[in-house]
Amino acid sequence: APASIFTALNVWYQGWNTRVNTDANGKAILTAAKLPALRAAVLADCDGEDGLVDGQIDDPRACAFDPASIRCAGADSASCLTAAQVETVRKLYDGPRDDRGRRLYPGGQAMGSESAWVPWVVPAPPNTAITATIDHGIAANTLKYLAFRAPRPTMTVADLRFDAATFRTVSEQAGIYDATDPDLSAFRARGGKLLLWHGWADPAISPHGTVAYYHAVTERMGGRQATERFARLFMLPGVNHCGGGQAPNTIDALTPVLNWVEHGTPPDKLVATGPVNGAVARTRPVFPYPLVARYDGTGSIDDAA
Repeated sequence: APASIFTALNVWYQGWNTRVNTDANGKAILTAAKLPALRAAVLADCDGEDGLVDGQIDDPRACAFDPASIRCAGADSASCLTAAQVETVRKLYDGPRDDRGRRLYPGGQAMGSESAWVPWVVPAPPNTAITATIDHGIAANTLKYLAFRAPRPTMTVADLRFDAATFRTVSEQAGIYDATDPDLSAFRARGGKLLLWHGWADPAISPHGTVAYYHAVTERMGGRQATERFARLFMLPGVNHCGGGQAPNTIDALTPVLNWVEHGTPPDKLVATGPVNGAVARTRPVFPYPLVARYDGTGSIDDAA
């Protein structure tokens, strides 16, 4: 879960998550009580998109869930979203944009990550203030002390303007913090091997950012085949921030890197292990992006073989 797009992540992504979930009184529009129903609705709508109903979403980009499908028809309750909450969820999924609709970060919250939004995007009960979220803390301190050439200790997230002029100003500092250069030719020339991995249900650092960076690397370094000789990306379905989640979430990435560096054997597959929804033990193969695992129709869906 590399935070390599540091500036855009901590200003625009975290700032956006904070702003779109803040009401006029500084309280969260979307509350923790609504997340179980939202998660269940997303899973019901998207679980089968990969050809197998198994309690996990393999690639959230294939999911076209509309939060309006669970808008409250009558009284507000934990089983539905208010109109304001529907709009907030839509904006969280979409990610930060400027006043002309242009992206300020490669994406937003991935569908399937909802159960992990507390305390990143949504405050943990009994807190209701948006200032109790991790996203707010990161954005607020980045804006005060890191985002601009001179500190702005009185600046708040509410002061952040989502426009091109502010984007250019913030980008002046990006060279200090960011690791987004896709030209890895020097690294490749000295025999370096890079294994990237990210959970598709990471609520803290959007997986869309890592995918976007890897696409940039493959374009710069001569295409997929040329890139895979020294750099590979593994996307783990249903895995939260650096681990956890509602799918197999434990992997050994060290041994494959050692084999790659010391023996010249590239990692063609990782095996993720762990319980599904806290119950069934499952192992699943994870292949180098953009390859994905598919059930062959025989044997247990909980067995990587």
